[in-house]
Parts: sequence; C-alpha cells; structure tokens
Amino acid sequence: MKNVENGQKIGELIPDKAYINQHNATLNLRAIRKRKVLFFISLHCVRCIDLLPEIKKVREPNTEILLFSSADQEDLQELAHFFQQKISIVSLSREQAKLDFQVYDYPFCVVADTSHCIYSKGAAYNAVDVMELIHHRGGSKFLKMFGKRI
Repeated sequence: MKNVENGQKIGELIPDKAYINQHNATLNLRAIRKRKVLFFISLHCVRCIDLLPEIKKVREPNTEILLFSSADQEDLQELAHFFQQKISIVSLSREQAKLDFQVYDYPFCVVADTSHCIYSKGAAYNAVDVMELIHHRGGSKFLKMFGKRI
C-alpha cells in the first residue's frame, strides 16, 4: 500500500541544505530561483526506470528539474549521460530522502515554486502525471497570499 503521507506537506519549504550533484558540484535547492521539480527514484524500481524517458519529455519555462536517486557514482554518470547533462542528478540514500524530504515511496515527484514552497506532490509514472503536478492550480498563488501558512 502506498503511503498517502509521502513527502513534505504542501506549504512547507524545501530543505535549505547542500547536496553534491553528478559533477561533484555543491547544489543548494534554495539557491535555485526557478520553479523546482524534484524526482525521487531508485534504479531497483521498475516504475522508476520506466519514468526516466518520460522525465526527458518535461520541458517548462523557468523550471529546474532535479533527480534524486539512490544510485552509486557509476550509475549516476550513466544517468547523466542518459539525460545529456541537462538536469542535476544527486545521489541520495533512501534514509536521507526520508530525513530531508519525508519521501518513502518511489517514484515520487515534488514541485516547489520560486519561493521554495512546495505546492504540489505525488506519484508520477509518466510525463502527463508530471505536467499535472506542475500545473496544479490553487497551490503557490494561494500560499503566497496567505504567507505560506496553511
């Protein structure tokens, strides 16, 4: 059974924490001034593997796509090659994904606005699912009006 409480709550801020991407560069999510789409996958998950080509189809203006995977360094480089270096990929253990993002089930997607506030989240199995999460209405504008306090 899927955990319906997967992921941080809508209205929470993404972590203000540094991660290391596939280029060994430090990546702080709050330093990104675009909308952020965070994917959480495991290379041991068939649905996650099926999602990878779908992620390539997602193209949105002013949007940064980030992939968090429990992959080792070698697999990280293969993923980077697959995505032609167009997205940031971070190796993140399942335990760390639970601690930092409260993500327990994969594949999972979190969408945060330019203010780093989560306005949409859910399981994503294809590009259509992802686009629905990105264009979820009532999220970020509502949260901005009420000071992100719901």
